[in-house]
Amino acid sequence: MDIYSKTQELAKKLTRETNSGSLKWVSSTIPDSFKDGTEYKFPFCYICKFKGQTIGIYEKRFKYFTDEDEYYWTAEIGLYFLKNHNEVSWHYAEQSKIFLDLYESVVEQSSNIANVLDKLLE
Repeated sequence: MDIYSKTQELAKKLTRETNSGSLKWVSSTIPDSFKDGTEYKFPFCYICKFKGQTIGIYEKRFKYFTDEDEYYWTAEIGLYFLKNHNEVSWHYAEQSKIFLDLYESVVEQSSNIANVLDKLLE
């Protein structure tokens, strides 16, 4: 299995673990190496510990140029691994349903929106 396929399988597994409640994510700041010297925007970033590995997920927004002066904003979801304190050892980003599903599960869990909505609907 190649790295792309393994990454897809990991994203699926992380989604299952997140949805079951056995994997907890916390809000974090994006590592400097992702944003230094770029115009990228990172509105959200989360990290978790999974089998001893610190894993992060983020949304990266960026300009997609259609011409020299024409662009629109687009986004992709990325996963990364941390080593030591805040050093990125590997990352991968793409626009896929698998990554988006994981990201949405992480945001839903860490925002505790289910409980907030339950309280509002009482």
